[in-house]
Amino acid sequence: MENTVTCKDYLLKINKFDSSLKKLKDTTRFFRIVREDKIWLYDAHSHHLFCIGKEILNLAENNNFSQVLSDFSLKEISSFLQFLNVVESFSEDSISPIEDDGRCELLINTGNHCNLNCAYCFRNKESQKDGNIQTIKNAINFAQKNYKPNAKGFVVSFCMSSESSCNLALLKQVAKEYENFEPCQFIKEDLKINSVNSDSILKNLNDSLDYRDLYDMLCPDPKTFNQGEIEQLYKRKVASLWLLHRANRWVLENSFPTLIKKRRIPYVAFWIMTNGTCASREFLTFLKSLEINPLLISLDGTENVHNTNRPFLNGSGSYSKIIENLKVFSDNGFELNASAVITPKFPHPLKIIEHLLSLGFSRVSMTPARVGLTDSFTKENVLTLLSGYDELFAKLKNDSLMGDFRLFNSLKNDLSLGAFNAFRSRTKIIKRCNYDGQLVINSDGFITRCEYFSENKDFFEGNVNDKNLSGEKLQQNSLELLEKMLIRNRTRCSKCWARYLCGGTCLYSSYKATGNLFFTEPVECEIRRHLAELSLDLLIFFKDNKLDLNKIYDEEGMKNV
Repeated sequence: MENTVTCKDYLLKINKFDSSLKKLKDTTRFFRIVREDKIWLYDAHSHHLFCIGKEILNLAENNNFSQVLSDFSLKEISSFLQFLNVVESFSEDSISPIEDDGRCELLINTGNHCNLNCAYCFRNKESQKDGNIQTIKNAINFAQKNYKPNAKGFVVSFCMSSESSCNLALLKQVAKEYENFEPCQFIKEDLKINSVNSDSILKNLNDSLDYRDLYDMLCPDPKTFNQGEIEQLYKRKVASLWLLHRANRWVLENSFPTLIKKRRIPYVAFWIMTNGTCASREFLTFLKSLEINPLLISLDGTENVHNTNRPFLNGSGSYSKIIENLKVFSDNGFELNASAVITPKFPHPLKIIEHLLSLGFSRVSMTPARVGLTDSFTKENVLTLLSGYDELFAKLKNDSLMGDFRLFNSLKNDLSLGAFNAFRSRTKIIKRCNYDGQLVINSDGFITRCEYFSENKDFFEGNVNDKNLSGEKLQQNSLELLEKMLIRNRTRCSKCWARYLCGGTCLYSSYKATGNLFFTEPVECEIRRHLAELSLDLLIFFKDNKLDLNKIYDEEGMKNV
């Protein structure tokens, strides 16, 4: 009797959620994964996953509670009421404002030369233009002084349409020139004292910036440095001069706090990718000087697969040369990360990653070939790739039951686990990429937003060699692009239940397939939605088997397997 009365009380409460009950069939908000006697509901609005009894959900949707509510336990009813509370609380589909991370991203094409002839390459192979140091200097100078003068850091990437080792002479010149861009030199405003000897003090401080052994000479308290600073200090013996200046400035600021004021100096990080065909001493020394570690190397899998995709210009395979160089890179202290492109010729992600891990790579990122190429996935062959991802996720499940999360760790930054990571971190993916925020500068100085458009005149937004180029105008363009990129404003994407586990299709692929950047490219859409479903299924597997999500990326856990 007591249970019946309590159930009636719950019924009164549940009836108050009449509007929420009517929303449960909304397929743009909810996605269902059916199990034996229960249904898991993913709610896009709240970005949560709920387990609901199949029968109680059926009654709720058909508004038949009044007849059989007493047949359910108080625990079931209470749990369902909590679910309705969440549905009601997130009645509006809202997203948090995007916070600027303070960085400025520059992608600079130093040339169009490459020693490989990749089947899926997007560069203009007919063009053999070289960049020049003045254009690169203008690009960095514009970014720092005009486009984002208040940025806390600048990430400068090189050689998106070429091989970095083919442009080594120019890259070394860039690194040398960059000493003039990072303002580590001491000025009078940096001194806390007024003295007739100020000029002499400044000269001595600035001369000290060149000392490789300054940290050992002064022995400042390590506790005064943050972890990132300590890591750079350890590399000072091989660091390029401008990185050494940055590290030594920290040393002097912490050694003489009563003399020197700390000044905000934007950091700069260089990023380079390589195809791994060159491991010369000169190239290795250069990579070390810029702290390029881990080293990202393009390798598509087994020998036959890779050589089919990435032959040398003369048609011979590049695989054996790269394998030979991997040991050289590893012996020189580089952590090896792999970047692989998946094509319909070998749509087997698990076999690709297992082979790459066997070669000594720590992490692997795999990307299906972009649309519009002879090696692209199509509606006719994409099912082979989806089956390949099914196989990969089955392996992740089996490993998890054994307490082995090494495969998770190796795929941490891969597309396959993008939706899984978004849910696990409680983060909504609200746009596809950083198209709105980065600047891509081609070898002639023209600015676009994506390396795939770097030679397309329709997407040029100015030239860094133009003295009248407006940073303010580019910033305004960024804001307009951001609004169009948001998933809620991409028509088909905005109505998809997986929108916040995906972020939408690649803008380049969308443009190639539909003629519009912000439309949805159907094949990639199918791939990413399938990965979202697999990710939710994997999360449910963890819950059903009482596995700890926090152990997945636990580095100590990786060592103990």
